Amino acid sequence: MFPCFAIFKGMDPSLKLNLSHQLRIAQNLTEFVDANFIGWQNIADARKGLLLMALADKSFVTFRAIRHLLQDSPFVDDASALVRVQYESIVNALFVFYSAYPVPDDYADYFMYRHWYDHQQVAAMDPETAANALAPQFLAGMEENFNKVESRYRVLNNNWTTKNLRERATFVDDIMPKGFKTFSWLYETIYRPCSAWVHSDVRSIQSRMQQLEDGTFQVYRDVTPEERARFMHAANFLMLAISFPVAAEFYGQKLVEPWNVIVREWSGLSPDDPVAKMPEVT
Repeated sequence: MFPCFAIFKGMDPSLKLNLSHQLRIAQNLTEFVDANFIGWQNIADARKGLLLMALADKSFVTFRAIRHLLQDSPFVDDASALVRVQYESIVNALFVFYSAYPVPDDYADYFMYRHWYDHQQVAAMDPETAANALAPQFLAGMEENFNKVESRYRVLNNNWTTKNLRERATFVDDIMPKGFKTFSWLYETIYRPCSAWVHSDVRSIQSRMQQLEDGTFQVYRDVTPEERARFMHAANFLMLAISFPVAAEFYGQKLVEPWNVIVREWSGLSPDDPVAKMPEVT
């Protein structure tokens, strides 16, 4: 199923907190995507392929935003929230792509249900404003689409899948070859911690509250290069994680070595390191 790609292990631990190294790898990954992920070879299921590439492209744009934010130290908190967005986009992309139908259809058609469902919530609060918010013909089209699919999504509890994100990550890990079963682990180590900044729970402000010697408090956020590097490392990890299946599914052997080169540099491995020369994945 997958060609030979270098495995996720053997990284020099000191590089995780090396900001210049992580930013350099981020630039390399951006250039890799820009140079290679343009158009794709035909695959058996064009619908699944389009969904995978669209979600992957969405995650690539989020990755660029993370990189730009982490180049400027005050924006680490905002970058961490986007790392969570990046993770969810990637998990959904792979979950939809590797799931049997009707999951891809349920994902792709969800807008037909959700647009009118959300409109109804607004109408329940202010019917007049909701009725005048969009052109009558547009609202009629939304309602028509909703009626076509309502029974499908009611069964799914108003969502496009009954599996939560943790379950989707586990599903993806079951598909990935040895060495790439990382998404459940990333859920615990990246998604959960980054959720603090998305939901603004107390963990998101602890670093801002500092007690001075006189007993008073000040609100100030001191960001270190190591902290910036840690989030850039997480985003790079996710970028490598989505680039692997996209490269394998759409480009076969063509991108194996260019991708492996980036993994080796990211990990601090020399080209002749045995960890960087993996046998064929079966």
